[in-house]
Amino acid sequence: MRLRYVLKRELLWDPCLDVVGQRLSHVFVDRFSGDTLHEVERVQAVARDVSPRDGVLIYPEGTRFSEAKRARLLAQLAGDGDSKALDYASSLRCVVARRQA
Repeated sequence: MRLRYVLKRELLWDPCLDVVGQRLSHVFVDRFSGDTLHEVERVQAVARDVSPRDGVLIYPEGTRFSEAKRARLLAQLAGDGDSKALDYASSLRCVVARRQA
């Protein structure tokens, strides 16, 4: 199986990922881009010609879990008033909920 990766742009600071990753069918997304649609289109482009022998690993967050991050996310969701998202995120114990686009 040949894997294509979707990773956060900050990983381009690693010379190995920069040199190799940009020469293969990988996408480094800007998680803080003001143009979310463009970033989504870039990810969709990776998947267009995927064959049965290919796989796509999407890992744009690339962030380690911490209780502090979990608490910040829960506080943000509580402030937004999204009770469904808050209930879901509260049920997670070792990961944080994915960021909503």
